[in-house]
Amino acid sequence: MNCVQKKIPRPYVYLALILLFILADVMCDNSIFQSFGNEVPTLQLILFAGLLLLQIIAAPIQSGFSDYYCRKKSLMISLSFSLAAMVMQYFYVSNIMYYFSGLILMGLLKGGLGNTIPMAWAAVADTQEKNIRFSFALSTGAFAIAYLLLITGNKFLSDAQSSLIIIGVFMISIILCGLFFWDVRDRSSQQNLERKNLETGGRVFREWKLIANDLKLVFKDLSVPHNRNALLAFLLFEISLYSILLLYVDFNVKEFSSISLAMVIGYLFGVFVLKFCRKIHDNIIIRIGYNISAFSLVPFFVSYPFTSIPSFTLLSICYFFHMTGNAFLSATLFSVLASEREPHEQGRIYGLIASADTIAFLLSSLSVIVYNSFNLSLIYIISFSFLTVGLSWYPYAKFEKSRPKIRG
Repeated sequence: MNCVQKKIPRPYVYLALILLFILADVMCDNSIFQSFGNEVPTLQLILFAGLLLLQIIAAPIQSGFSDYYCRKKSLMISLSFSLAAMVMQYFYVSNIMYYFSGLILMGLLKGGLGNTIPMAWAAVADTQEKNIRFSFALSTGAFAIAYLLLITGNKFLSDAQSSLIIIGVFMISIILCGLFFWDVRDRSSQQNLERKNLETGGRVFREWKLIANDLKLVFKDLSVPHNRNALLAFLLFEISLYSILLLYVDFNVKEFSSISLAMVIGYLFGVFVLKFCRKIHDNIIIRIGYNISAFSLVPFFVSYPFTSIPSFTLLSICYFFHMTGNAFLSATLFSVLASEREPHEQGRIYGLIASADTIAFLLSSLSVIVYNSFNLSLIYIISFSFLTVGLSWYPYAKFEKSRPKIRG
């Protein structure tokens, strides 16, 4: 696992591994959240919020840390801790170790050191491919595939069976990462000198010094308005989709099963379309994404006042296209951020992106809880989803205006 500077001999194999890592991580998160559902509401909320808050804090630190150390080693550590969390989860759902302390431990393992997704995104950015936008589309498409598998698992498998499959996916991921993943290092001599300066002193002192330095750089990134606007835009993108998708996947509201399925298929369709948009400029792709996302819900709002029972078939069609637009937005924003940084300096920003995604998940979950608890009309949750993607245009426009002209 030595970190040496080398080119990727088989980029599609490299990308396939990254997609597998993301797939496993998304399924792991949602399986743990489903386990929390066995507790009383107050404990559910504590466990749920605790894990998400831990991920919000730990993701940018762990991912930024991988910029200093081998990305491969960092991924191996993250995948291993996630595997340990899934083993704990299997014991819990199988009633082998049905203890509340087990839920706390799996949350600590996953949230503290199992943050695979931001490092996987950083690994995509490390490659600096010509068609990196499509690579990011595929990496975010792994989320859609994971949710598709979770939807299928909810229908046909027990919790224990689903856990065993995810454990198997993690074991395969760890083996393949050790055998076939390459660390892409492209550091200048000045960066290497800075790293050596940080690594002086005893081993324990060195580790804490690196963590403290990484945390300082995370706050520095957050202090830049350009970065904050990108994070806020992405946060609103994700709230728009999570506030609907989670209704079935994590909260098991049966009426939304067809909508959830349409959403993940729509996202994958958007990824497929991006394959043929290589020569179209990022700004145009973003505008197309916004227009598709906004106009996709117009048929529902037009028909709603004239129907006594909302059409879930119509909503499924609307959200198919809504997610197609979202695929354009997320993948393009990721590729723009990658172009602003050198290879192997991507960890912190994608760690912050992962934290924004987790905050979106948390806020969306709260909106779903309110929707369910007060038995609100469907128009409220759909309007909330629509308004968030509309509001995201403002921070994205400010981000685009301040974007440095680094690459074509």
